[in-house]
Amino acid sequence: MTQITSQFRVVSQSSVKPNLGVQNVALFDVNGNPLIVVQTTQSLLLTGYTAGTSTAALAATDTVLEALAKLANRLDDHQTRITTLEGT
Repeated sequence: MTQITSQFRVVSQSSVKPNLGVQNVALFDVNGNPLIVVQTTQSLLLTGYTAGTSTAALAATDTVLEALAKLANRLDDHQTRITTLEGT
């Protein structure tokens, strides 16, 4: 099997910069075993999240942050309606 060796720089940032290309990379230890990098959902940050104002339905093309913003906006709208109906 032919192997190609490349060097990569690993960085930590909140999102991929649009002017940079992204390439999937498999990492292996010195014995040739694949390294598995796991980030738990408990440590994921919602960097870039802003409160939503959209009333549009969720779409398959929405990012997770866009979907959360839409859902949060709908929840706020429903709470406002309930408060208005209850007169409180």
